[in-house]
Amino acid sequence: MAAGETIDSGPPERSTAFSGSGQVTYPHDGRFDSGAAMTIEAWVYRSDELGCEAILGHNLSLSYWFGTCPRPRFYRSGPGFAQANTQVYRNRWTHVAVSYDGTTARFYINGDAAGSGAVGFGGLLANDLHIGGTATGNFLSGQLDEVRLWSEARSQQQIRANMQRELGVADNEPD
Repeated sequence: MAAGETIDSGPPERSTAFSGSGQVTYPHDGRFDSGAAMTIEAWVYRSDELGCEAILGHNLSLSYWFGTCPRPRFYRSGPGFAQANTQVYRNRWTHVAVSYDGTTARFYINGDAAGSGAVGFGGLLANDLHIGGTATGNFLSGQLDEVRLWSEARSQQQIRANMQRELGVADNEPD
């Protein structure tokens, strides 16, 4: 399967729709204050493929942010970012992931490698966690499912093995 190609079955169960004007916000919780290493993954269905849309973020400039612009993009504590080498197209379910080890962000689209780039780690401030937007914008127009935040840099094999599964408590749910 080529990067950017879709998987016909999409996510395993249900999804949350976003209209381009809001987000889901979780009040600050220390479990979301990930140290340097982390992985963020989600199934995304974009209704619009222009502009930047948030998938999950703590704070774009002060902590971490993962979204599409229209290629998957990852910020970590500052103005620098890394970006995948292919975009996420509209009107199709696509699994996206970024695995960050403290220095390098590695992108995966539908389980396939989709580029990497160096991203510095300048620290972390306590913030609310936002899904599908930020406190100031970058609202998603489309749907998200199986959004996962891991406190480790997961491998391509780990991402592939679980991207079609709905995880539960017995599966060591993401942080």
